[in-house]
Amino acid sequence: MATENTAIFGGESIADKGSSPSSEQAPVYHGTYESKGQKYTLYGFISVIVLMVVIAFILCIKQGVSSTQGFLFFLLALNLVGFIFIEIMILRMIRSGDLAKEKAWFLYFLGACTIAEALFVDIVVMN
Repeated sequence: MATENTAIFGGESIADKGSSPSSEQAPVYHGTYESKGQKYTLYGFISVIVLMVVIAFILCIKQGVSSTQGFLFFLLALNLVGFIFIEIMILRMIRSGDLAKEKAWFLYFLGACTIAEALFVDIVVMN
């Protein structure tokens, strides 16, 4: 018969677990692994993305209302909104801990792609 400290079905014994709290019970502090410089860099990068997308979105809507083929410009604006939605979801996943902090490079990559897309949309709308 198994005692209190031995494993019953080949699992880990109770004595091996130690007294540290599990990751599910530990409190979550957002941003504890970021320095202030990293945080301000991220906020600055996101603000540049928001500015670029808002300018492109306004130009798309303005051109879409005044053009005979306005639905094409509305689709460009919808595409920008889709990119922003994906970026917000990745940011939330990083903040909540579902995605490792080491994967934040993908957020910057997607942001750079969004800035490039906003520039291309501005060029298409202005022609």
